[in-house]
Amino acid sequence: MNTQGTNSATLASWRFKGFGILRIVFGLVWAIDAWFKWQPDFINNFSSYLQGTLDGQPGWVQTWINFWIKIVGWTPISLPTWWRLGKPP
Repeated sequence: MNTQGTNSATLASWRFKGFGILRIVFGLVWAIDAWFKWQPDFINNFSSYLQGTLDGQPGWVQTWINFWIKIVGWTPISLPTWWRLGKPP
């Protein structure tokens, strides 16, 4: 009997199934994220979402987030729309 060949085939089959399940789960997470981004509250509260992330961040991260808060303040509708269209989850 060739148990090593059988074990390799079983392992390969398991890997294909595992990767397939992982891809499906990733696709579901991506779909849920897209659904949230296309809700009206995403645009209406985008700046407050960014401001809510400031607490507890290091100084350099706060500077980066503040930069994006200023950008959103200049273009409150267009930036979230571009974010929804062009950014994968």
